[in-house]
Amino acid sequence: MLAPAKRAYFDYWNQRLSEELGPPQSDWARLVLKACALDAAGASRTTLTQTLTPAVADPADRDSMLNWLLDVLLSDDYLTQSQAQGHSRYRFRSNLLRQFWLRRFVQ
Repeated sequence: MLAPAKRAYFDYWNQRLSEELGPPQSDWARLVLKACALDAAGASRTTLTQTLTPAVADPADRDSMLNWLLDVLLSDDYLTQSQAQGHSRYRFRSNLLRQFWLRRFVQ
């Protein structure tokens, strides 16, 4: 499924961010997704907040933007939320999409 010939199936998920969110929010969503892709168990909210710090300097604005981005990414089925030891973690709903994201945006 991740062969170059099948890439179009997954490119849609990236293109959709640009179409639905537009810059700079689409770029910030990609940062969040990249952070979530790095660990199969997902990323903590603290990690995601740190990921957005260079892009959104004000802590209140950053928290509000992260809440909004997570709401979008969860409702659009990019991510799912789980609880581990009392802390939320955000990970890709689909491991295939996570693998695509790693190949496309992390390496």
